[in-house]
Amino acid sequence: MSFSAFAIRVVFLALPGIVGSKIYKKMRGPTSRRRWEDFVEVLLFALMSYAIWLVGVWFWEALFAADAAGADRKGVLDAFLDEKIPLDWGAIIGATAVSMILGLASAYNHTYSLLMRLAQRIRATKRTGDEDIWEVFHNSPVTTWCVVRDHRHNLMYFGFVRYYSDSEKRRELVLENVTVYTNDSGQELYTTGAMYLSRESQDMTIELPKALLGQDKNAQTNK
Repeated sequence: MSFSAFAIRVVFLALPGIVGSKIYKKMRGPTSRRRWEDFVEVLLFALMSYAIWLVGVWFWEALFAADAAGADRKGVLDAFLDEKIPLDWGAIIGATAVSMILGLASAYNHTYSLLMRLAQRIRATKRTGDEDIWEVFHNSPVTTWCVVRDHRHNLMYFGFVRYYSDSEKRRELVLENVTVYTNDSGQELYTTGAMYLSRESQDMTIELPKALLGQDKNAQTNK
């Protein structure tokens, strides 16, 4: 088998991993990962997608197609090395559909840190994960209305956080229903429907009104 033919087969077989990883990256945002880590991510998405698809097929055949349950199947991944084995397009399409769901589930886990919260609950770790605290803060369900102090311009903004920038970029916020005050005296200056802010991290402080935090008793107990 020529290298070009082998490469084409690999691309088709890796399609579930590529699609799942792409969806996850789009939802998660850019990171400073190395290329080998991206490769491992694609590989894991591909293997998990094929594994879940094969388990699903096995259950379907066991429940609804008993005659085919014992059929001799060539491993889907054998097609990587043996050009005589035709590509199983049904498996590729099915695993790609599974990978789309996995990508969304992984993004959901990344946004809400479900595994890290479970680990914190059982006291396995105190870490929030590998994310920048900026991202962890804005992914918190209580980060909606906030006070932004602009130290460079001696201004204070109170508004609803609609969008925020990725961790690797300059700190950017889009606020809605904004009231602007002076930072030192608290004098109200004006109101506006929406505002875009772009500041260096040391020039900006974000505060949450105490009422929004709800004074979570469980959180205080765990301290």
